[in-house]
Amino acid sequence: MHLDWISSHESSHETATLPFTLDMVMKAFEVMDIFIMKDHAMKTGIELQFLQLLRVSELLPTVSDHHIRGQDILFYFRSSDGNIIHVFPHQVSEYKLEDLLQVEITVRSAKNDLDGTGMKYSHIRTVDGTNLSIDLATNMYKYALVAKPLLDEPFLTYVSKDGTRKWCNYGDYNAVIKKVARYCGFNDKHFSTHSLRRGGATLLAVAGPNHYIRSMMRSKSDSFLRYIHFAKGSMLQSQKTLLDPTIFTMADLLETSPSIWEH
Repeated sequence: MHLDWISSHESSHETATLPFTLDMVMKAFEVMDIFIMKDHAMKTGIELQFLQLLRVSELLPTVSDHHIRGQDILFYFRSSDGNIIHVFPHQVSEYKLEDLLQVEITVRSAKNDLDGTGMKYSHIRTVDGTNLSIDLATNMYKYALVAKPLLDEPFLTYVSKDGTRKWCNYGDYNAVIKKVARYCGFNDKHFSTHSLRRGGATLLAVAGPNHYIRSMMRSKSDSFLRYIHFAKGSMLQSQKTLLDPTIFTMADLLETSPSIWEH
């Protein structure tokens, strides 16, 4: 059955944009130098897009104005008196990493959010002793600590060498994604910014039936799914699936798409 499927889908399967795997996302650290702020921004963007199943327009500034800004990110810290404090990215330098509990991301999209209320997602900080591969809350905190994106700026704002404040653009970001693909030994023509969104969704699907995939992707089709309650327990399980490096790997991708390997 599997061979029949490959045979009937071979041409489209081999040429379509392919998904990133989690181990490819983790390779981004080896390709980029986080001491260069632009690289740090794009590495953070790759992790954020993959783990949040973002459209590139929800990550980077475009004419649609859907991108995540500083005001769309909230870090939750526990104060010395036990209270929970909500902090914007440009304020995190006043708080210690060990007190960080989670990061909350509001994805705004005029296309799917006519009321303008946004869709909120939380990522809990990973503590020592867990087997999860990427701690998104910590990594976003570390980026905010050096970049200090302001409320009305794109979250992926950085300070260039000449001291001016800039943000990631599509061309540079797409080039980095292709660079990671080449570093992994693949033909980069099969990968683009859409590979991150597809990768996160694929990883959730591979883990088993998951009715949160369409909700996380903020898709307009099958609109009845929006009535399914987004239970916290199931949401956390979905996030753990996204961070399991054994479920969907580069080896799996190569087995079904052998022509992407660069000989």
